[in-house]
Amino acid sequence: MSDATILLRDIAGDAATKTAGKVKPSEDQLGQIDHAAEDNTWHETPDLSRDNLRGQMKSRMPIGKGDLKEAAGDASEAAGGSRDPRDVADRTAQDQQQGTQSVDPQQGAQQGAQNVKNKISGNMNEDQKQKAREYRERTNQYFKEKVPKERRDQVVYRLKKMVVEIQGHQDCKLMMHGLLPST
Repeated sequence: MSDATILLRDIAGDAATKTAGKVKPSEDQLGQIDHAAEDNTWHETPDLSRDNLRGQMKSRMPIGKGDLKEAAGDASEAAGGSRDPRDVADRTAQDQQQGTQSVDPQQGAQQGAQNVKNKISGNMNEDQKQKAREYRERTNQYFKEKVPKERRDQVVYRLKKMVVEIQGHQDCKLMMHGLLPST
């Protein structure tokens, strides 16, 4: 756990350094502070109304609330045959009680993710798609540098070891055999 905290602090430090570099004004901008503004130059008051700002945000979003509801319905239908997520949740609870498996959550998740991906892709132009690909590639490269394969393998090993230790604990054994009430 402390390793994860250290890694997150390192990532936060990188983000803060990058943000500071972008926020800091250039020497030219700092040099212009003492220059007076041009005479008779008028600027319109920007429309900062709540409705205008909300409209601007909605127009820039690649996917809307209705699209997300549709994707959730598609995911529910693929997982359990009903577009209503509550029906699928009820069937999942029944499956757990009866030891059956009539719901396929993996299929539902894949269908929902594919639907969202298609909607976003359909609402983006090629320039936006290219920027997204570049951003995704830079992000992947950053995490490959921050968390090299050896470190990822070590994390997996530690997690497996933790699971084995938990399963070997007396309370876990008793609970698995039904001798200890679950909380």
